[in-house]
Amino acid sequence: MRVVSQAMRPLSDQELADYHTNERINDRGLLIDVELCRAASKYAAQEVKETEREVYELTEGQVASVRSPRLREWVWNSVGDEARKLMQSYKDGEARKSLDKNARAALIAFSEENADEVPAVVANVVQAADNMFSSSVAKFARLSNLADEEDCRLRGAFIFAGGSATGRYSSTGAQLQNMSRVCASEPDAVRHALVRNHEVVPRFGKRVTDVLKGMLRPAIMAPKNHKLIALDWSGIEARMTPWCSGATTAENTLDIFRAGKDIYVSTAAAMFGKAESDVTKADRMLGKVAVLACGFGGSVGAFASMGRIYGVTLPEHEAKRMVNLWRKANPWAVVFWRELEDAATRAMRNPEREFTAGKVTYMRQGGHLWYALPSGRVLCYPQVRFEADGSISYAKAAWKPAAADTEWPRARLWFGVLIENLVQASANCLLRHSLRRLDAEGFKVIGSVHDEIIIECLACDADDVRRRMIEIMTTPPDWARGLPLEVEGDIMERFSK
Repeated sequence: MRVVSQAMRPLSDQELADYHTNERINDRGLLIDVELCRAASKYAAQEVKETEREVYELTEGQVASVRSPRLREWVWNSVGDEARKLMQSYKDGEARKSLDKNARAALIAFSEENADEVPAVVANVVQAADNMFSSSVAKFARLSNLADEEDCRLRGAFIFAGGSATGRYSSTGAQLQNMSRVCASEPDAVRHALVRNHEVVPRFGKRVTDVLKGMLRPAIMAPKNHKLIALDWSGIEARMTPWCSGATTAENTLDIFRAGKDIYVSTAAAMFGKAESDVTKADRMLGKVAVLACGFGGSVGAFASMGRIYGVTLPEHEAKRMVNLWRKANPWAVVFWRELEDAATRAMRNPEREFTAGKVTYMRQGGHLWYALPSGRVLCYPQVRFEADGSISYAKAAWKPAAADTEWPRARLWFGVLIENLVQASANCLLRHSLRRLDAEGFKVIGSVHDEIIIECLACDADDVRRRMIEIMTTPPDWARGLPLEVEGDIMERFSK
């Protein structure tokens, strides 16, 4: 640890202040409903056993566990060519077999009208697997096990700068950064049923796992006579991307936000050459998928993956057309991607010199490629080098080497990575700024999940605290002038979306 510490650059005063802010948040902790977590764990454990047995029977003993790689192969060999396309994910332009949550959702939806492509028995297996992977047994158990015995508070859950390429916060133990956004509409009623071991299906959901998933966030609660206030920035990445480009033409996109318009409607109108008043619900959904999938340089694979999340499945040629329409409607983005890659490449070829694209600056020094964010914070792509094909690669610090590897795993540095890291890191700078201000003003910040801030306060002060939170979160720091900001969220007794 001493050698590692000596190899790292010192934290700036502001980074040190951010670290101390995060540690104060960790010390306060989140209040956990331990009784609920223990009851939910029992339901989840029973559901796991039943799901494993169901999959074994449906596959006639070929798949003993849904966590086995055999499941993906069994499904792949049991479906038609069109269904297989739904199982393909793309990484660095290469198609790979996948049975992740997006693929499972797409297969289940596709099976309803395409029994010849996805036989009923396969659909049932995929549904059972989805239930299993959605099981919250581990997270509920971790929440209850890690909560302090004296006051039921979960402390030390947030890791400062845990995201190596962006400096974003990460989580340890219960992994609070990846909690489901789905929340029960009647959390108190569901809790009542769970702790008393009542039937929760079908009253609260079709499956036990669905019910439990909706109770993960509500397992975090406010103490008696207190409230939680959870606010996050609305469409922060869709706002930050054009702002980071600094392009005059990107101001048209930012003006949509400044006017309080629906970015998905405006995007669909631009893509399809319609008046905004003529945009249909289906058009808006395509606009939404395009905004979320294409901003970071995504193409057909990214559009297809994002489409599955929102139930949009298009043939490959149609997905390609949607990507092209979005790029045509947002020419500033395509230009910015090229500028980013050009600046990074020139910095690689000219060590110790700075090259700027939009609001970010790159410089190669000491074998690493450094980049300075609009806020002035500096991040690094370690051990960069040119590969034989002319591409740039860097050591992927988030991956562990395999036992037989002779060097640390590497990843390709292309414009999609550059823009995604820039935007997410800049959004994190915004989060850090707001956390510092809220902490300095004495508000009891107890956590942050991605771009969402959670504060605990007396119930009688909740309205005033929420108003001040909105003021702070929608007032950009000096480095982010011109960035239109809006927040959403509410006052609650249990954490929810």
